[in-house]
Amino acid sequence: IYVDGGLLVADAPLLKVLGIDDPGAAKALADGKLLSFHKPQVDRNGTVGIKLITDQKAADRAVEQNKPVPGELKSFPAYQVPGSPDSYGVQSVLSPAAAKAAGLTTVPLGAFFSTDRMPSTEQRQKLDAEIAKLGSDVELTVEQGWVDENGLVLLALTVFAGLVTIGAAGIATGLAQADAEADLKTLAAVGAPPRVRRMLSGFQCGVVAAMGVVLGSAAGVLPAVGLRLTEEREQTRFYQEALDNGWVGAGDAPPYVPIIVPWETLAALLVAVPLGAALLAALVTRSRGALARRAAH
Repeated sequence: IYVDGGLLVADAPLLKVLGIDDPGAAKALADGKLLSFHKPQVDRNGTVGIKLITDQKAADRAVEQNKPVPGELKSFPAYQVPGSPDSYGVQSVLSPAAAKAAGLTTVPLGAFFSTDRMPSTEQRQKLDAEIAKLGSDVELTVEQGWVDENGLVLLALTVFAGLVTIGAAGIATGLAQADAEADLKTLAAVGAPPRVRRMLSGFQCGVVAAMGVVLGSAAGVLPAVGLRLTEEREQTRFYQEALDNGWVGAGDAPPYVPIIVPWETLAALLVAVPLGAALLAALVTRSRGALARRAAH
């Protein structure tokens, strides 16, 4: 939700949509108070001031000259919603009755509707067709909750990385077995079971694959984390510069650059790939090696 200035004029049903389960908030809204989701905007008297700017050019000149912006100030008793609710970009909510009593003029920004179930594809297409008939720029958003948009990409990367790792581990294991052929023949000569050859091959391939996954994951994750930290520092510097110059307000949220590590993908690589490489190497390895002929003396 994008709300210019963070103020939204709405009734109590909006609180349910925002996930605000606070009886005190609904009562305060009904009593004509302003609901605040951003504590710094509430002054020591428990009120929030809303300045009505009617001359935009004069306001721009005042900002350029670092002077107070001219306009009528309306003060509303505020109710600070406890905790840290996720208001999805809305900083304040005022009831239509309170806005009308204060002499504020409101304009429609949007509408929200609650459904019993998720609309089907056919219903979405029909609704889009009806909205297109309006002939205006209308944005329709269906809240589907959290949707992993990168799941297919991560799955493809996991499969590709697994195939590359298993292939490299197989080559390394084959070379190691070629060098250890004499030792394997010695084990067979002293009576070692045939499965020992398979076990050694699987163990070697599994260890090589595990080392490749660990080193490859570190080589990919650590630089990515460094890039994200660098991006966060750059955005914080720009934000601080904008704050010092008055381009943004103190209530504007600072930049947030999350670092999300795909733990499920890494766990699959660290467990499934070495295990699969070990099993595959054990299956394709012959239990008995070729017998070597020795010349009689």
